[in-house]
Amino acid sequence: MRGLLVAGVMIGLPGVARAEDVAVAAGVAEVLTEPGHEHVGVYPYAAVGVVFPAGPWFVIPSLGVEYSPEVGRWGLFGAVTLDVPVSRRVGVDFIGTLSHDQPGAHWDEAELAVGAGLGLSIATQYAVLAPSLCVYRAVAKNEWSLVPGLNAAHAF
Repeated sequence: MRGLLVAGVMIGLPGVARAEDVAVAAGVAEVLTEPGHEHVGVYPYAAVGVVFPAGPWFVIPSLGVEYSPEVGRWGLFGAVTLDVPVSRRVGVDFIGTLSHDQPGAHWDEAELAVGAGLGLSIATQYAVLAPSLCVYRAVAKNEWSLVPGLNAAHAF
């Protein structure tokens, strides 16, 4: 199962973000087949998003690009994260994604996948670090993948 997809997770600063803060993020995720947990590829990524306060929570839609040099695949993704603060510096994240992944410039071989997962956002003085675990299902195939990741984001 090659090249299933990676989610970008954008995390706002719990309890600190203002209305409509722009955020940038970079991260890395490993794609594993499911079942079996066999390594597919490591995908570094970059994304931009907007942090919207929604009562005590934050909604963070984002768009990004990912690329795996080891398998020569890349793609675009959209994610929506609901960040639920549990303290001033820590939040629990509920993540939904739609991802595109393809080899090189071969748009005719592009795959789409939907994903969902959980994360933890930990605010530091300069950025938010966010480990996450998502599950993806390829839209056109009955293939699943498990994607642990680590994200660093900064809201302006």
